Amino acid sequence: MYCLMGSTLNFLFEDELAELSQLQKNVLCGVLTGGLYKSTLGIRPFVVGSVLGGGIALGLHMVISNLHDRGIIAFEMKY
Repeated sequence: MYCLMGSTLNFLFEDELAELSQLQKNVLCGVLTGGLYKSTLGIRPFVVGSVLGGGIALGLHMVISNLHDRGIIAFEMKY
């Protein structure tokens, strides 16, 4: 769902998202994915899912960025 949401956002809102950093894009995608995942259960689960999705996306981005900066993992990152 996360990858599909990211691809859809990139396709539909490419110009609007161009000014956001990669961190902001990841968190936005996590928030929307978490909200969509829990949206059928009501407003409270929607909000909780959005917060958890954004938090997980933020955490993963920070861990991967830190590991990349230390040279533990190597791949090209686009900032």
